[in-house]
Amino acid sequence: MIPPRHGAGAVLLALAAGCAGGPVPPLLEDPALAALRAEPPVPVRIAVAPPRVRPRPPPEHAGSLEWTEADAGAAIVEALRAAGFSRRVRPVAGSAPEGAAGDEALADAWTEGDDLLLEVEVTRFEAAYVGTNGWFLPNLLLWIELVWPAWFVPDEDYEVRVEGTARLRAVATGRTVWESPVSGSAADSFNDFERGFTLLGSLSVPSGLDAGNWLAIGKVLREAAVRSFQVDLATRLSRGLREAAATPAFAAATRQTLALLVGCGQYDHPGLHNLKYPVADARALREWLRAAGVLERQIRVLADDQATGARLRSEIRDFLAARARPGDRVLLSFAGYAGPDGRGGAALLPYDADPRRLAETSIPLGDLASALASVPDAEALLLLDAGLGGTEEVRWASCGLPPPDPARVAAEISSIASRPVTAVLWACRPGEGAAEVGERRHGLLTLNWLHAAARAPDRDGDGRVSVEEAFRVASRGVQMHAMLSGRVQTPRVYGAGGGFPVPRPSSRDASADGAGEGGRGP
Repeated sequence: MIPPRHGAGAVLLALAAGCAGGPVPPLLEDPALAALRAEPPVPVRIAVAPPRVRPRPPPEHAGSLEWTEADAGAAIVEALRAAGFSRRVRPVAGSAPEGAAGDEALADAWTEGDDLLLEVEVTRFEAAYVGTNGWFLPNLLLWIELVWPAWFVPDEDYEVRVEGTARLRAVATGRTVWESPVSGSAADSFNDFERGFTLLGSLSVPSGLDAGNWLAIGKVLREAAVRSFQVDLATRLSRGLREAAATPAFAAATRQTLALLVGCGQYDHPGLHNLKYPVADARALREWLRAAGVLERQIRVLADDQATGARLRSEIRDFLAARARPGDRVLLSFAGYAGPDGRGGAALLPYDADPRRLAETSIPLGDLASALASVPDAEALLLLDAGLGGTEEVRWASCGLPPPDPARVAAEISSIASRPVTAVLWACRPGEGAAEVGERRHGLLTLNWLHAAARAPDRDGDGRVSVEEAFRVASRGVQMHAMLSGRVQTPRVYGAGGGFPVPRPSSRDASADGAGEGGRGP
């Protein structure tokens, strides 16, 4: 029997010690996140990849708790949205990113127009025994004297800890722009019943605790620990993103190159003789860009019957214009025929061009200028390996069409190049044809451009090769090859291109030897 003089004191002692746990306030009420929301948001869109949660550790780590990838992903998205430091946050569907799955997450983010991909790996989520607290010795005396009130005194301290790493990758390039460890924890004091009964009470912990005891502790503290992890992640990410976004490295990592490469050598109308190498030109340009680090999903190739007028216009509108952002780089190449537009100007001839109805079936340069006007202020380069007259003038005369007027052609190209940071490279001057090189199986301009892209010197020493520097090398090669084959072909460059840095492949045999053969006439 417990002596009456001790019973009341024991009960008061237990009540004064309190109980473990407590309600966690809503995430939006967290003062740290409220401070983040008060700052202007960073103008980026973030996709959250399904997090990797390390599998449950071996049995000796008995305090480990389960956290599903779905629950972890939802908690991460909730935290970033509550912090409000970015333009948009959305989860990526699927499984945790690892290897090819990580590439799939990047591809999904790029398809949805996101700027950054957040990848989180949770490496620890477990309950742990911290030790006894100041109630232990008084409670030990209470246990010796009274026994049962001692069970209600929280004299043991426990914590639940969440640890991991977070990484931001630029969707445009896949490069890491920020990485940091992330952690969260919650601790509290427990009595014998809250952490689960053991035969010898505090004298047998932590070795006497079984899985049920750890789960009981985790049930009380996990929500607060996850909340701590959410706040730490949002705070670190907001601070790290703001610091990174102000650096040149961030701009370089998030800048994407979009390329629309058109090779039209086969024509639907019998009046347009087929060419040999436009498709090879488009594919070689694709390999050049891939070797320079441009991602495959950022390159579109239209070959032969794919290169219809409607498809070309739609790709300019829905691919280049829809995806390009200020500061990005846009490349549009066309290898095939050019000719009169039926109104005195020049036009690119797609697969379904009809020499008798060029005004309706071609891509006049004026229309091309209008289409490109919808592309944001990205650095743009147009590489046009097509002729503007030469031997094909006879063909246009037989169709009742005069050749393009040189003055009007120059004005139309200058209109395109008048866009900020835009350059236009044309294979020849008005009145000249564009040759194909049989020994190298390319158009003459494309062949020499690939050589220049790989080997042109950086003459001004600014650390990159500009369009102008590469053009000087390519132009000399084109003129030399044309002269050796008894032709005259003089490439032209219009517009400054804003210092457009020419992508440099890691390695390429881009020597420009061989004689000219054949031509792209108009």
